[in-house]
Amino acid sequence: MKFDNIDLKILAALQDDGALQDSALAELTGVTEEDLSNRRAKLEEGGIIEGYSAFISRAKTGFDIFAFVHINLNDHERSAAEKFSKFLKNSPYVLEAHAMTEDMDFIAKVVVSSLEELSMVISDHLEAQDGVKSARALISLETIKETTTLPF
Repeated sequence: MKFDNIDLKILAALQDDGALQDSALAELTGVTEEDLSNRRAKLEEGGIIEGYSAFISRAKTGFDIFAFVHINLNDHERSAAEKFSKFLKNSPYVLEAHAMTEDMDFIAKVVVSSLEELSMVISDHLEAQDGVKSARALISLETIKETTTLPF
């Protein structure tokens, strides 16, 4: 899908505030509300805009332990990786998960409310899965930057 400057302005504005109404977006981009509505619908239908959500403060909701967990599997067959990928997708503790190269099979971005809970997630939740060889956590001391904003 090709984007013009108006599409890029719409996407940039929605990244800043996903709750913007069409009237406010139309004013920001300099197009009519009808044109804006049509463009936004096209971006949504094309899968460019995948959805809208609120950013919830981890710290203010008690989820102040944030870790990256390196996971290695015993078996490197595709079926084992697919099975574990499905598990990661359904885990409530995992905010992000990625299949990796080099010395780890997966990395999972995990959030919990305490070190005890992190220990439980690693031992009882991740390492308890069939085929998991090891899971090693790196605890984040401070978040320097966190964004979902693409560089338009």
